[in-house]
Amino acid sequence: AIVRKRNSKVFNNLLIVLGTILICLAFVALFYKYYDLQGENDKRMTSTHSSIKNGELTKSKVNKKIDSLTTLKYTFEKITVGEEDSGSGGSKKNEVKNLLGKPDSKIEDYNAGEKATSYSWNYFPWDDPVVSVMITFRNGKVVAKSLDIAKKHEESIPGFLNEFNQMMNGQTYSKEEIIKKLGYPTSEMVLRHSKHQYEYFVWSDSNKIFSIELKDGELKERKQNEY
Repeated sequence: AIVRKRNSKVFNNLLIVLGTILICLAFVALFYKYYDLQGENDKRMTSTHSSIKNGELTKSKVNKKIDSLTTLKYTFEKITVGEEDSGSGGSKKNEVKNLLGKPDSKIEDYNAGEKATSYSWNYFPWDDPVVSVMITFRNGKVVAKSLDIAKKHEESIPGFLNEFNQMMNGQTYSKEEIIKKLGYPTSEMVLRHSKHQYEYFVWSDSNKIFSIELKDGELKERKQNEY
């Protein structure tokens, strides 16, 4: 019972991370919308991909491992998520660093005396979309991964709402099928808990957020929210 309680707390912490990601996604969308209203559409988000040192911009943090968004998506798929309590079956830390390069930030979290470390990659060699990758490790192995893509101008997907509403709870979907129906998500997160794999996909459109939760490939929940 103690082990189940501990694992539940870790799982809930990972869900909190997902919630934080969604809030950030909404904030970025509103930020872009504000600048559009101000007639600042032509401004580039260079500050997102640069660090400020002695009052001057420097490109020293730009990721040299990833040359395009397509490469990043492909690389993200190669990272395997293991059991959230032990990391068993997950990609090793050095494997992830070889794929993504040196991370830009590090966060350590302790739950019931257990340490989990999250690394993020944020500086890529393009201005739009703004992208963030977060990988969480326990015992040196991946226990959760997330990818967020915030575009300055969201493109409407033809038939998106119709396809979204046709997806039924209890049916099984692969990620490839979901992308074919709805397009690539603006945010996704993968984690494993009690030998089950959970996948969360989010799409943002204007002032709406659409989300899907899969458990072992089976649709458990889909939501539509406004912000």
